[in-house]
Amino acid sequence: MVREADYSIKDVLYIFKRRKMVFLLVFAAVMAGVFLFLFMAPKKYEAFMILQYNNAEDSRLDVSSSLASLLGSGGKSGENGIPNEIQKMKSDDILGILVDKYDLVNSTNNSPSLYMRLIGKKVNKRDMIDSMKKDIVITYHRPDDIVENTSLLRISYKSSDRNFAYSVVKTLYEEYLKKDLIGYQKKSQDNIEKIYALYSQYSSEYEDISKQIIKFRMDNKISSDPSSFANNSLFEYYGQLYSKILTLDERKTQIDISLKSIEDNFIKADRETKELLLMNDSTIASTKRSIIENKIKLETLRKNSPNATQIPLLESEIETQEEFLQELINNYFKSNEKLLLGMDYNTYKEYISLKIEKENQSVLKEVYASIMKKLELSINQQSKTYEQLFDLSKKQAENELKYKSALKVLESEKIKSASYATSFTVMDDVFVPEREIYPSKKSTVLLGFVLAVFAAMAVSLTVDFNDKKVHDLVMFSKTVARVDFIISKKRRKIEELKVLNSIKTSEKNIVGITYAPGIKIHEHIDEMRKILRETSLNFTDLSGLSEKDTYSAYDLLDSNVKSVYLMDECNGWKTSLFSGKCDCIYILVKEKSSLVSDFARFYNDFDESKIKIVYLG
Repeated sequence: MVREADYSIKDVLYIFKRRKMVFLLVFAAVMAGVFLFLFMAPKKYEAFMILQYNNAEDSRLDVSSSLASLLGSGGKSGENGIPNEIQKMKSDDILGILVDKYDLVNSTNNSPSLYMRLIGKKVNKRDMIDSMKKDIVITYHRPDDIVENTSLLRISYKSSDRNFAYSVVKTLYEEYLKKDLIGYQKKSQDNIEKIYALYSQYSSEYEDISKQIIKFRMDNKISSDPSSFANNSLFEYYGQLYSKILTLDERKTQIDISLKSIEDNFIKADRETKELLLMNDSTIASTKRSIIENKIKLETLRKNSPNATQIPLLESEIETQEEFLQELINNYFKSNEKLLLGMDYNTYKEYISLKIEKENQSVLKEVYASIMKKLELSINQQSKTYEQLFDLSKKQAENELKYKSALKVLESEKIKSASYATSFTVMDDVFVPEREIYPSKKSTVLLGFVLAVFAAMAVSLTVDFNDKKVHDLVMFSKTVARVDFIISKKRRKIEELKVLNSIKTSEKNIVGITYAPGIKIHEHIDEMRKILRETSLNFTDLSGLSEKDTYSAYDLLDSNVKSVYLMDECNGWKTSLFSGKCDCIYILVKEKSSLVSDFARFYNDFDESKIKIVYLG
């Protein structure tokens, strides 16, 4: 019985070998299409430039940080400015300049795409700005990126015109710099105006309080000569300490601004949590308390007993304690891995230095404040007049510090306003691209090769499976249980004689010969007919008989006499008539000519032992 074939990898490879011409033709056609695509496809070029972001918060104008010390605040949070700068680069103003400069609206409408032609659309300036906003690609690797630990900005644009791609990127950055400069100058003027307003206010307040002191002295007949004051040394010392505390507060504000900027831009960790951990460290806290106590003793001794022998000992002890405190703070932050995330070494050194300075400033402030409390008690015991003068002098010292600070900041801002510094440094400048990025020759050829192979395989298998003819001996043997005789072109005569000898020596009396129809099989049938006629066998050629003679031959058939009948094709009526009387049937199958379906319909109707298959190669 004919059975379904189970194809192995070897069989599939054999099919490809058999259909190698189909495979090669399809492969060649696909690869030709790939190279034609590479030749005809519109090329795309990419121009780009790479910028390094400069954290320029200390050098760029920033009214909030400039006035922080004057206002007693910590300044702005130091947010990362790169997203804002990217938005500036892709703003409607800048992209509108590009659209107008290169006349993109008219050029697009004059040479519309196929889609625009079909829908009859005309673009306007808004459409072109939106299109440029999408096509201009700006990528950024953040400093806290673990993989890309860098602050690099990449601006790119793709176009079929390499010179236009270059011009877009170049012009975009140039227009951004122009806009950034205008914004910088405007902000500069605004800052100076705000700082000058504060300077004028503090100057006026300082003059007012100074006049009040002069009037108070005159009204109360208090000489401006310091020697005329009772306990003037205490009063002077208090004023000195108060001035020092104001200076410490100003410096602390500046330190806090710097620390906050570093933490927000490099560390990206919760500041309050770190400060709380630092304050709660028992060793650090106890060391600070000990330093404060010793410094209070030292200041008291210096004031009351400048020649006391304990002073050098206290100074040495305080110095040792401060070194120990510095080491504790340094080790604390070194062990905090989260704190150091994204930080470079120079920034780390600056951060630790500011932290240590802040702690030292805190210690000094506590020392001065403690001594001032004691002095206040002494001063407040003096007359009411001195107490009032003391309050006025304290206000004067405070206003004087604000006045001088405002003046200092004003001068600083005037210098900054004349020194514009861009936020970016050009690492790789834009250039006219020489090679297209689309289509990629390497990628396209590689992909085309893969597609060509698969297409050739698919077509080869399809052609083979749709071809119902007997392909070859290998596949025929997988379809049919067995092949009894093989007649090849080289040994045709010898193998035909083998078939004839088999018929002669067969124990079967009634032998039938038929064939699966095919274009090229008739020459074999003619040859078989010629050989059988030359033998002594009782041979009847049914193919040449009329219908009447065929039936007569059928009636004269004697099962006891050795007879050979050459019937027509296996699906013919003569074969149908005689095959039932045959003891053995030889069926001829021609390679690449006979149809498997025709053969199968005949073969499946008989017992396998009754069939002899002759394969004609």
